[in-house]
Amino acid sequence: MRFASPTWLWAARDMLRHPSEAILTALALISVIVVAAVPMLLSHGLSNTAQRLLDSGPSLVVRKLAAGHWLPMPVEDGVKAAESVTGVLSAVPRIWGVVGGPESVTTVMGVSESDVQTLKRFSDLTKSPARGEAFIGPGVLSASSNGDKVEELLLLNGQKELSVKVGKIFSGKNSMVVHDIILLHESDARKLLGLEKGFSSDLAIHVFHEQEADAIIPDLLDAFPWPVAITTKQDTLKIYTASGDRRAGLIYLALIPSLLGLALIVTAGYRGTRSRFYEAGLLKSLGWTSQDIVGFFMCKAALIAFPSVSLGITLAYALVYWPAVSWPAYLFFGWQNNPPGLYLNSSGSFGILIQVSAGILVPYLAANLWPAIKNATADPHVLLQAEGKM
Repeated sequence: MRFASPTWLWAARDMLRHPSEAILTALALISVIVVAAVPMLLSHGLSNTAQRLLDSGPSLVVRKLAAGHWLPMPVEDGVKAAESVTGVLSAVPRIWGVVGGPESVTTVMGVSESDVQTLKRFSDLTKSPARGEAFIGPGVLSASSNGDKVEELLLLNGQKELSVKVGKIFSGKNSMVVHDIILLHESDARKLLGLEKGFSSDLAIHVFHEQEADAIIPDLLDAFPWPVAITTKQDTLKIYTASGDRRAGLIYLALIPSLLGLALIVTAGYRGTRSRFYEAGLLKSLGWTSQDIVGFFMCKAALIAFPSVSLGITLAYALVYWPAVSWPAYLFFGWQNNPPGLYLNSSGSFGILIQVSAGILVPYLAANLWPAIKNATADPHVLLQAEGKM
């Protein structure tokens, strides 16, 4: 028994003699891996995705204030004031707001041809809506289906009522960004939101150097002739990250029973290997060396542990990063009907999976190694007698 392959084969044969024990241990390891990895991957994926989306957006957003309320921004004066600040590359007026939709409140945006190139980064938009036409996200109408030719009228309630025809429903792969958004022609959006020509909802500020965005905020505040509120990209990221972490933190409560489960698995592994006195004594009597016996018991542990951990991390990864996964929206984001499918950014998740795998594998293998060494170094006569006394 000095070669690796016979040891592995013998260990697999012995494991098949106790299939229920092996299956229960494997299921326990898989469960612990999934419960431990999913909340970490979900929190990481939400943060990464929010960062990726915000990287394509403006550096700063400026809104006009009066007595703590948002007011329409005069476009000409606002752009002139913003672009007078050194470091500002451009100031783009935006038209958007929240209105009553066909099933719930929704966000509408006024889109012109100049906005199409920007919005193409987040959706499959190829042109701007015509007058009386609406491009909607897949969550605006719960019974809607993707496609460009849709005969459906939407009644929207804002400052005024507006009835528009659905000209396009965005594909599900864009649902994280446009799930419940309605894009309208600029004139329709102004009418619905009560925005007169020459005014916008806010200004999107782009700067030359992203790292200098915070530094020019005091100059921007002084440049405007009225009170304004300025939101940075990092402020928005913190809001999304905190919200995601708070919701993902709910599932972290499952780590408490998972740690208990890991402790029970480790204890079971220790007791299982320690209780094989007679088996170890018999093998030593047949001429097996201490190295052979240790290798035999560790092969059995590895045959259960490594496939279980591999399956566990694969399942955890799929639960979080499978395209259009929707269960987090049900559990954490309050969507009951037609939730958005998530397409989370998985960069950096490999390190999390390695940490979780090591945190499960090392204790389990150590729990099998120590009693295996004690059995291998004990006198075979003592081991055979000890089994009979158990």
